[in-house]
Amino acid sequence: MKKILFLFPRVLGRNRIARSGTATLFLGLAGLLLVSFGFARPAEADNTVVSVSTGSPVPGGVEVDSTEYLQESWTQSTSFTDVSISALLAGPAPFEPESGTAYLTSSVPGAPELVETFVFPNLGSTATPVNLTLFSGLTLPAGTYYLTLSSTDAPGGAWIDCYEQPPGSPCTVTLASGVTLAYGAASHACPSCGDPLDPANPPLSFFSPSPEDDRFMFAVVTPEPSSIVLFGSGCLILGLVILGRRRFAN
Repeated sequence: MKKILFLFPRVLGRNRIARSGTATLFLGLAGLLLVSFGFARPAEADNTVVSVSTGSPVPGGVEVDSTEYLQESWTQSTSFTDVSISALLAGPAPFEPESGTAYLTSSVPGAPELVETFVFPNLGSTATPVNLTLFSGLTLPAGTYYLTLSSTDAPGGAWIDCYEQPPGSPCTVTLASGVTLAYGAASHACPSCGDPLDPANPPLSFFSPSPEDDRFMFAVVTPEPSSIVLFGSGCLILGLVILGRRRFAN
C-alpha cells in the first residue's frame, strides 16, 4: 500500500491535468462515501435499529418450550447492513442444557427464512439473564420482520420480558428513525386458547398479541461503521494534498 501512495506524486507530477483529475476523483469519492453514510444510517450513537431493554434485568420471562413459541416483530422503512440480532434469555433452574431455535422471517419478497439453533444460557450464581446473539452479519431491506423463538424441549428456557421486571427498572424502547415496533406475541398449544402451534414451521403458528407492557427484550443493532468514515476521510485528505500540490506548482 505504501508503494502505491508514494508513486502517485511522482507519476502525476508529469501531468498537471492528470493530477487535477485524480484530486477530483478522491474528493468526489470522499464526498460520496461520507454523504451516503449520513443519509443511509440513523443518527443514534449506538446504531440501534430497535431495542427493548432495562438496566438491571431480573430472570423473569415467558417460557419457550415444546408447548409455547414466542415472537417479536418490527417494521423498518429503510435498509440496514451488517445487522446483529440478540435476545435476553435464561435457561431453566436448576440448569439443564435446553436447546431452542430462532427464526427470522419477513415480508420482503423472495427473502429466505433464516434459522439458527442455540442453547438457553446458564444464569450461574449471579442469576443474570444473558443477551444471546442469534443472528449476525445480516442485510435487512425495508420491510416487516418477525423474530420467532421455539423449542422442542419440555422445560425449554425463558425469553425475558418487561412485565416481570421490578417497578424501579422499567423497560426502555429505542427505535431508529423509520422503525416501528409491534407488540410481543405468544402462541400457546392449548385448545382453550385458540392459539395452535405449527411444530413443522413455528413462524406460521397463530400468534395472539400480548399486552404492550409484556414486550420481550431483544436488540437489533449495527456496528460502528468506522471503516467507512476512515476510508472516506482518507480519500478527502489525499485529494486535498494532491490539489494543494497542483496549486503550489502553478
